[in-house]
Amino acid sequence: RIWRFKGGPPFAWGALLVALTLAVAIGAYPVVRRLTRRLERLQVGVEALGSGDLAARVPVQGHDEIASLAASFNRSAERIEALMRAQKSLLANASHELRSPLARLKMATALLMDQDGPGAGDASARAGLRAEVERNVAELDALVDEVLLASRLDAGAGVSREPVDLVALIAEEAARAQASLAIEGTDGGAPTEAIVDGDPRLLRRLVRNLLDNARRHGAGTPVEVSLAATPAGWELDVGDRGPGVPEAE
Repeated sequence: RIWRFKGGPPFAWGALLVALTLAVAIGAYPVVRRLTRRLERLQVGVEALGSGDLAARVPVQGHDEIASLAASFNRSAERIEALMRAQKSLLANASHELRSPLARLKMATALLMDQDGPGAGDASARAGLRAEVERNVAELDALVDEVLLASRLDAGAGVSREPVDLVALIAEEAARAQASLAIEGTDGGAPTEAIVDGDPRLLRRLVRNLLDNARRHGAGTPVEVSLAATPAGWELDVGDRGPGVPEAE
C-alpha cells in the first residue's frame, strides 16, 4: 500500500516553515541578547583592565559558565590590583628609606674628602666617619635585599623550612634593639629554646621589622618584647608606649 499525504499547495508549507522560523527567532532573541550582552560587558571589563584600569570589574549574573568566567575575571583583577598596590607601596617605602642613608653617606664622604675640614687631621674622627660610611652601606644593602626578597616572594619563590629556635633568634634581635625580653613557657617557667618550623631569614626579618617600628615610633619609650607559649603555639608581642596606630589603619 502507498501512503500519500494530502495537504495544501507547496507554497503554503513554505510559508508555515518561514512563520515557524520567525517565531523561534523572535522567542530566542531575548535569551540570546541577554547572553551576548553579558559577554560584551565581560569584554569591556577585560579591555579596561588591559588598558590599566585595575579597578575594572564585571557584574556576575546567573549560575552558568559565563557567570563563572566573570567571577574568575573579578578574582584575577583583584589579585592583580593587590599585587600592584603592594609593589607601589614597597617602592614608595624603599625610596623614602633610601634617602636617609644616602644623605648620611654624602655628608660622610664629603667630610672624608675635605682635607681642611673639621677632624681632617684627627685619626679617630676619620675612623668614625669610615665606620659611619660602613653602617650606611650596610643599611642600603639591607634595603636592597628587602626589595629583592619581596620581589621573589611575589614571584612565588618557595619559602625554606627548617627548625628555628625562636628564643635565640628573638634574644639576638632584642639585644640589637636594646629592648627588654621576657619568655614564658607553658608551665610558667622560662624555656631555653622554642623550636618552630619555618624560614629563619623571614622570621628574623619579621622580628626586626617589629622592633625597628617600635623603636622608630615609640617616641623614645622603652621597647618590651615577650614570647609566650600558648595552646596554639608561640605568641610574640612587641610593645612600646608611643602614640600607637590609628584605629582606622
